[in-house]
Amino acid sequence: MMKTSHRLFALLLAALLLVQVPVTVFADGEEPEEVRIRWLSPGIQPVCDEDVITLFYAPGRMGTRIIVADPDTGLLGAIDTDGKLAVPCRYRAEEDQTEEGLAAGLILVRKYDDRGIPAGYGYADTDLNEVVPCVYQYIEGFEDGYAVVSVLQEDGASKEGVISLKGETVIPAVYHEIQRCRDGLVRAVRYEDSAYTYGLLDASSGAAVIPVSYEGIGDGFYDGLVWFGKQEGYEERYGYLDRENRVVIPAQYTRISAFSEGLAAVAVHGEGGQVYGYIDTEGEVQIPFQYSHAESFRDGMAVVTVAGDGGEERYGLIDRKGHWVLEPSFYRITREEDYYELIEKRYDPDLDGYIFVKGAAATDGRILIPCGYQYIVWNGQHFILELRVYNEERDRYSYRYGVAAADGRILIPCIYDRIAYSDYRELFRDGPVAIGMATGQLYPFSYVYGFADASGELLTPLQYYGLTDQMFRDGRCLVGVPDPGREGELLYGYIDASGKEVIPCRYSDADSFYGGRAWVRWYDEETGEECDGYIDPEGKAVAPAGNDRAFLDPYDDYIDLADGITVVTAENPETGLGYGIVDSKTGREILPAEYMIGNAESFMDLHYYLERRKESGGFSRENAAEYYRLLAGALVLGKEDGHGNLQYGLFAKDGTQLVPCEYAEMALVRDGQYGYVKKGISYGLFENPVFEARPEEDPEPVTEPAEASSEAPSADPEASSQAPSAESGETGTDKGTEETKAPGSSGREDEGDGFPLGPILAGAAAGGLAVAVAAVVIALLVSKKHRG
Repeated sequence: MMKTSHRLFALLLAALLLVQVPVTVFADGEEPEEVRIRWLSPGIQPVCDEDVITLFYAPGRMGTRIIVADPDTGLLGAIDTDGKLAVPCRYRAEEDQTEEGLAAGLILVRKYDDRGIPAGYGYADTDLNEVVPCVYQYIEGFEDGYAVVSVLQEDGASKEGVISLKGETVIPAVYHEIQRCRDGLVRAVRYEDSAYTYGLLDASSGAAVIPVSYEGIGDGFYDGLVWFGKQEGYEERYGYLDRENRVVIPAQYTRISAFSEGLAAVAVHGEGGQVYGYIDTEGEVQIPFQYSHAESFRDGMAVVTVAGDGGEERYGLIDRKGHWVLEPSFYRITREEDYYELIEKRYDPDLDGYIFVKGAAATDGRILIPCGYQYIVWNGQHFILELRVYNEERDRYSYRYGVAAADGRILIPCIYDRIAYSDYRELFRDGPVAIGMATGQLYPFSYVYGFADASGELLTPLQYYGLTDQMFRDGRCLVGVPDPGREGELLYGYIDASGKEVIPCRYSDADSFYGGRAWVRWYDEETGEECDGYIDPEGKAVAPAGNDRAFLDPYDDYIDLADGITVVTAENPETGLGYGIVDSKTGREILPAEYMIGNAESFMDLHYYLERRKESGGFSRENAAEYYRLLAGALVLGKEDGHGNLQYGLFAKDGTQLVPCEYAEMALVRDGQYGYVKKGISYGLFENPVFEARPEEDPEPVTEPAEASSEAPSADPEASSQAPSAESGETGTDKGTEETKAPGSSGREDEGDGFPLGPILAGAAAGGLAVAVAAVVIALLVSKKHRG
């Protein structure tokens, strides 16, 4: 029995060491490349969580270690690239990160002790080394070079202070509260003897600019002064201090505001309550106390209110002399970015009630759009208007839409049921706007559209249907007309920015242009079949000569990646949906569509990600990391092993297999530079041999991925991207950008009989092929000795 046990142990040791044999890859015309799998302890798994990956991303700052997670606790640690645990798993990355902190290579973390009890907040670098000790009850994210921290006191109370980016204490944690202010100042609040006192401190040095001794203090200096509060009996009175803490204007006002344009709105007790006026920086009254409320001046104007009929406040605008620019006749006036929104309250006899109507005034008080609209939106160049009108035919009220210029001139009158645009902020940017009227029919004939330019000129009659929310791209807009041969269907074509139909409406399906090409589908009368293909903005086929639609026919869907690579899908009756790779230009099959998606490199996630990136119109710092991780030169693909289990491997985008499909899990981490695999209960690491490093800067103007769409490309003379398009909404609300979620790896599996595979594999990693061969020899010798 003992001999058998020795023999099995030796053979098992040899087998385990053989797992470390490098995977050798032979690419055409290249030297063989080795991918070594370095094994980890079974208790630790590398993190492949998209949130953590993007969280740890900052331009030009990436740690030299790989973040790992304990599968039992979910806590984070770090390993060296040789697989050794360098930082124990005792941290959890917090959500309250800031760009400033990440740019400095600092990650807000919370530390847990050996029992899993939270120990405090701190900052770690991108290698997960503690930079700011985890001793704080809470930390705000870094901004303006500092962070506010909270420390739990012995009596159970929390005190706040300030630390620098280096983790140094700038302001000791002795204050009840620290509030961020302007110009590098913080407002410090002390609570003692049931009373609050306030002051201003320098956030970079901790020096007291205004001592913490006042009953109230402003958030900084305006026109050289900051307001302060002083308790007088049961009431507070307010005045102003200069930077030397000298009282410039005594505390004599019941309400107060910061100075703006040399004037400040202040209040005193008057008949019936507070009465507002304006004083200058010397304390002299410049505009008498006569308003029930007053706001700060901006661009020489201020919003004030006076009591109106029935005691209801009426809003108006005054200049710096106190003269009325707009008489107080409005229900409300609010200052928007580039104009004033005016609101009137009117009685509507049809409704037997009150309605609110809106208008707009310029920043100098000139009326641009009289009150009468239910909805007004300013996009920086135009006003989009919504008008409520009575429909006699339907005996009810409905809404009409129009457009006004910046000076209030009506460009498009409010007579249309819909204005279609992809983004209200970019109205007329890429071409004319689509204006539509309801037809009373069901989709796709719900609305019929025409086009008007920025001057309001009608470029086309109302004759088009089925507009997409993409509108003009590459100078072309997708439009549809009724198909005389198919009831209830459309034929699609394209118009240019002048309204001219440059590509005739002859396609049974089509998509907007993107990247200089568009996908279309048409009916081939000779073959009696539908065909797919790409066209350029002139309507010419873009597929190279010699290709035909067989390029696309075998595939159900496709996803264009960068560098001329297209991922295609095809339905397999035995295995379901399969994925493969073809050359986007020639249609050459690089990998057959018989692989499954990888658990991190999900092509469906990638498809979704590219769609959302397309909608958002650009990269952000966060999704740039995800984009480069997904396109890091390698793709994770899986195949069934004949027993219903998926086994994953790594492939280059040219189809070269880098790692065989023999692992239960595989994912790329660290922007795709490294990857992890799982076999049995053990996790291993490898370096991606075709890793494509991301640029140091955010890659906004870099290569744009081709538009993802739902139909497979075709080499037929007229083809491009996707299925019939839906109509756009009337308000064109901006679609939010949501990042791709890459699934993380699963937790530790059942360890079976508990044989310590991980430590043995970890120790054997350095030996490679030589150690493996030696192990085989040892095993044979041991076996021979026992046989003898």
